Amino acid sequence: MRFPNPNKFNRLVSIERRNAVQEESYGSPQVVGWDELAKVYASIATVDGREYVVPGLNQNVPLATHRITFRWPGFRVKPKDRIGYEGRSFNITRVDNVEEANRFIQVLATELPV
Repeated sequence: MRFPNPNKFNRLVSIERRNAVQEESYGSPQVVGWDELAKVYASIATVDGREYVVPGLNQNVPLATHRITFRWPGFRVKPKDRIGYEGRSFNITRVDNVEEANRFIQVLATELPV
């Protein structure tokens, strides 16, 4: 695999990680949110799109898969993380460290329906 062209990194995205769930003294969990780990410039390309039917709702829901590529942010990006871009959220399903060189990260992510 060749290294990606960084000149195409024209979208400022945020890498986010879910807060740890901690129980309060009364046994109820705290509200879980997302922490922004870093903002990086990336390229976003759609690689697949489809619709699926949600049981009970009788409506089609779009599901798009995107390839998001960016420079190594200095920490390990995990499949439990997500990418945020202009109010959109992408759940990471796969993380590739391009050529294991710690220079570029390429993720496959599904966009969450609004």
